[in-house]
Amino acid sequence: MRNLLVRAAGMTCLSGLMIVAGCSSSGPAFAPVNGRLTSQGKPVAEVQVEFWPDVTGPRSIGMTDADGRYSLTSDDGEHEGAVVGSHKVVLVDLIAYGKVPITKPRDIEKINLKSARIGPQFSNPNQTKLKKEVASGKENTIDLEVTGP
Repeated sequence: MRNLLVRAAGMTCLSGLMIVAGCSSSGPAFAPVNGRLTSQGKPVAEVQVEFWPDVTGPRSIGMTDADGRYSLTSDDGEHEGAVVGSHKVVLVDLIAYGKVPITKPRDIEKINLKSARIGPQFSNPNQTKLKKEVASGKENTIDLEVTGP
């Protein structure tokens, strides 16, 4: 009888662990996202591109290279790409912020917004009108064309 109880308890624990393990992999679906940022047809380097999902999930960020190309990774570093669905797109000109990524603390007094190459209408997640859709099951190439300040 005691053996039967130990076995039952062990099976219950194992079942519980399997459920927990299964739950940990659930969450929002992600899809790869890359693209190119341009202003007046020219590539814009050193800009932090952020996709803020309209649904629950982490934002995704990437930095543009010399050719304006970026690819996104979730803010928590767990996933390539961005959450599937609609996103607000935020663009932070790192030149204006002394090249310090927005994810790092910085001294607000040292920000030189006069040198910003991208208009302020793109730099605030609560004000940006730039929206993009990330589709499931495919590589999303999302090119962005913006105007200056």
